[in-house]
Amino acid sequence: MQNSYAQYLYLMNEVSKVLITALAAGVFVYFNNFINDKRKAQLERINKQLGEFYGPLYSLIKSNQIAWEAFCKKHEVKRVFFDPLDWPSEEKLIAWRLFMNVVFGPAHEKIYEIIVSKSDLLIEDNMPESLLDLISHILIYKTVRAQWKNGDFTEHTSIINFPGEAQEYISTSFIKLKKEQYFFLHNNILKIVLSKKYWA
Repeated sequence: MQNSYAQYLYLMNEVSKVLITALAAGVFVYFNNFINDKRKAQLERINKQLGEFYGPLYSLIKSNQIAWEAFCKKHEVKRVFFDPLDWPSEEKLIAWRLFMNVVFGPAHEKIYEIIVSKSDLLIEDNMPESLLDLISHILIYKTVRAQWKNGDFTEHTSIINFPGEAQEYISTSFIKLKKEQYFFLHNNILKIVLSKKYWA
């Protein structure tokens, strides 16, 4: 009788071990899948933000900046192009209109389209003020360029200046997302789970 009871206890102990091992394995698999799915979703979101919003904006803004610096160097712009105390010559105004129509204009239209159509990819919940100023600047310049097309050259600037804050915002956000992308691609699961980025 005692032998049978001992066998029973032994059997129950072995069954308990199997059940505990199976339960632990199940819990591990569940949380491992949960962590990996969350990591994958976060990485996909970052890739989409970089590929469709901040990446294209960053490229356009940076290439515009390089083109503008080249324009200023060619036309010997010392401080600002439209200086009320030193207004550009007619030759320079013609060069400006050409530059706006060929370089800045098309780039601005792409920037406007990206911001308006892809705003769901913003890092923030609401549209940053600097981007609102940027699309307003672009819209107003469209009316100026339309006047040029009709032969009216009385206006050469937008009443809203190009917001430098927008350029800073785009550059800062692009770099921030690139760092997060690298983090999720090149770190182990434990480090990712323990980071603030994972739980953001």
